[in-house]
Amino acid sequence: MSKNKKTDRKKSPYPENGKVKIRHSYYTFAREFPSKILPLEGKRRKNRKMRIVKNIFLCLFFVSLMLLSYFTVNLMTDISYTDADKLTGYTDSTPTDGENNSEESSSPFDGESIKALYMPAEKLGDRAFISSFIKQIKRKNCNSTVIDFKNSEGKLSYTSLNETAITARVSLFDNNTVRQALDLFEKENIKVIARIFCFEDNSAAAADPSLAVKYMDTDVNWIDAKADEGGKCRLNPLSKAARSYILTIIGEVLEFKVDGILLEEVSFPSGEYVSSASYPGEKKGQSRNEALLTFIGQAEKLTGEEHILLLGHSANDILEVNNELYFGSMLSCAADGFSANTAERPESITVDKKTDYSSFLSLFSSLKNASGEKRTVFTVDEAEYSASLIRRMQKAGYTDFIIYSPEGAY
Repeated sequence: MSKNKKTDRKKSPYPENGKVKIRHSYYTFAREFPSKILPLEGKRRKNRKMRIVKNIFLCLFFVSLMLLSYFTVNLMTDISYTDADKLTGYTDSTPTDGENNSEESSSPFDGESIKALYMPAEKLGDRAFISSFIKQIKRKNCNSTVIDFKNSEGKLSYTSLNETAITARVSLFDNNTVRQALDLFEKENIKVIARIFCFEDNSAAAADPSLAVKYMDTDVNWIDAKADEGGKCRLNPLSKAARSYILTIIGEVLEFKVDGILLEEVSFPSGEYVSSASYPGEKKGQSRNEALLTFIGQAEKLTGEEHILLLGHSANDILEVNNELYFGSMLSCAADGFSANTAERPESITVDKKTDYSSFLSLFSSLKNASGEKRTVFTVDEAEYSASLIRRMQKAGYTDFIIYSPEGAY
């Protein structure tokens, strides 16, 4: 028996003095691990797995909590930027004198020329592009930018709370994205002019047919071309609800950090099929021109003195009466000035047939004379832009301009 015990003692990895350190390992196949501890190791590994699973669930819980908090704050912020009146839409009522007792404030462009560079609204979510674009603005000695907040399709660059806009699903960006983009311009002291297409709006007209121009006094929406040619609906300028919708959009845009509003397509439709268009609500003997002038007056009350309001026109429409789009002249409107599109030069002008409109400066001179005391901002196509042209314009006294490129590539 003693011999066997001695043999066992030799085979044992642990001497009698017990001074050999045991290397702890989680691996059950480790040779040094004592056999008596192996049953406990399985329990340890099970507890370790439970702790890992518990930690994963805790992480997921905190991530979910953070996401919920973010979206809640985002929603509350969006609501706070829109007052209760704008949630239900703008009304056609004219404010009383008592409602206009606001503090006097000057236009953001008082004593300063408008030198703007157009930026596509699709770039509002691209901070890298905006940083590069700001450098372009400074390189061209400009001080502002023009951005579409409502394009010719009726798409909005922000998230509207208007029911018609929600139904039409026209919002492109969340409001925080737009605010962050505008903060970049404000930081560099660059002013923002928001361009809004008014009655050219296929999206809203399709979403709410009661706002639309109709086909020959029927309930069918009128379109400006054949359906297979991409014909689009239009909003009815004589519809009180249609005007209220556009004014609501203007009011929402003014909640952002913009310095001016540029209204495009404040007009009736035109084209080959316009003879079949009808306008629900039109009264016999009603002046269509007066309806448009009234609409601009309401927009001017919204913008107030702290924002500049411009009306977009072609050069031809400023220089002569248009009995298809405006049914008269828009020169007497309440807007602060006109944005004259000089990309298409008029071939014949009734105001002064002797003027040579092949020359930019002669065209600018006639436009400025026709506008009178109103501000005239000249839209120069980027393809025809040159530093020498701008210098000649400024030397001749024409200091307000917008350099336009559809793709925003300069």
